[in-house]
Amino acid sequence: LQEVAAQRLEQVPRYSVRHEGPDHAREFYAEVKLDGVVRGHGEGRSKKQAEQEAAREAWAWLETEAATDAGTA
Repeated sequence: LQEVAAQRLEQVPRYSVRHEGPDHAREFYAEVKLDGVVRGHGEGRSKKQAEQEAAREAWAWLETEAATDAGTA
């Protein structure tokens, strides 16, 4: 995601992560912003898992956006 965002948008994704619950049952929630707009959400039992899920959503958005841009060019 970082490489594609850097190529297409000339910027890197920005993640924000929060967590809830006690240490033994923590749940993480992540958002990733591209171009200043939230483009992906994720949740998981670890920070990494939540960020990866958010990155997959943002990647899908980028791929859709690229296909749309190619169709209009």
